[in-house]
Amino acid sequence: MATVFIPKSTTDLNTSPATTVANGDTVIFGEGSQTIAANLTQWNALAGLAGVFIDPKFTGTIGGASGALEVDVDTTTASLVSYAAGGGALYIKAAGPSSLIERIKHIGSGTLSVTGGTVNRLEQRSGNLSVNSSTTVPAFYMSGGSASFQHITANSAFQKLYISSGSLNTERGLDGNFAGARMTIAGGSVTVARVDSSSTVPTGTDGASGAVIEVFSGGSLTWRGGNIDNLWVIGGAVDLSGITQNVTITNLYIDAAGLSRSTLASKFFAATVTNRFLYACDSDILTVP
Repeated sequence: MATVFIPKSTTDLNTSPATTVANGDTVIFGEGSQTIAANLTQWNALAGLAGVFIDPKFTGTIGGASGALEVDVDTTTASLVSYAAGGGALYIKAAGPSSLIERIKHIGSGTLSVTGGTVNRLEQRSGNLSVNSSTTVPAFYMSGGSASFQHITANSAFQKLYISSGSLNTERGLDGNFAGARMTIAGGSVTVARVDSSSTVPTGTDGASGAVIEVFSGGSLTWRGGNIDNLWVIGGAVDLSGITQNVTITNLYIDAAGLSRSTLASKFFAATVTNRFLYACDSDILTVP
């Protein structure tokens, strides 16, 4: 299980030492400002890499119009792609025998584009992130930067989504087949909406009617999706004014601060709340059209 350092002169992965990379290896892009655009599929036949590290002194671009870096990074559940670049861009695709990357950590200032396969766990602290409609991400953790996720079928949407800071625009909601799916917004801003004219909108429901969306103080949610199983608004702000169809919230739990900061009605569509639980509000009666 070797560690292979890719030198700053490399622009083609079909050159040494990139050609020496084997199953179980760790690959490091440690420095350079070059564009690597040739033979990005060099490693996609390997059963799995242990890790791919793009370090702060690397400010170049890997992938682009020519395609994405295609890798399986899944030798263990601890296998990692760490994108800590000081700039530039990385286009990466989970490909190969498993089409799986166990974990991606985006902690640099570069732009990260994920273009296919499955990433079991994706974390972001800074920079810009985009995830296309061919990529499944069960768990996303965000503490900064900006991110966008294209629409995906409901049973491949988020199982766990935790936001403490940053700005997220997502066309996908919670996984409709995963019992206990959860979206927690403790800070930052999240917008859930389709950007096209499709009537298939993301939802906050799961197969067990136990999906939870919770918005705490410092966090905000603009919801233009569909039904929600359980919505907790404790000090946060929820805006339903832009919903594009009638929405049912089965259980709403909201405190006085959340109530004062939220818009729970729309001029054009009904937001129906089946069960309401109010905490420290002036009245225990909540009127929502």
